[in-house]
Amino acid sequence: MKKLLILPILLSASMTANAGLWDKVSTFNQEEVKPTATYLVETSGWNVRIVEWIPKDNPNYRCVFGGGDKKGGIACYPANLTLKSKTKGSK
Repeated sequence: MKKLLILPILLSASMTANAGLWDKVSTFNQEEVKPTATYLVETSGWNVRIVEWIPKDNPNYRCVFGGGDKKGGIACYPANLTLKSKTKGSK
């Protein structure tokens, strides 16, 4: 009976170990790029992680990834983008 219980546990542990091994093997020759900034944003109990970077193939852009427990999103924008503020009475 003990052997029947040990087998699923060992199988589960080996699959978990293989997931990490596959990640290492599949990204073996890829260069690691460091983000320009990483930080956490506390938003009413949600743990949101932000990562910013400059794309290697287009240094004139900036990209931001925001991810939480259930959802995430990415956006890229021109580095020279300036936002115009609207003042009262302007069109």
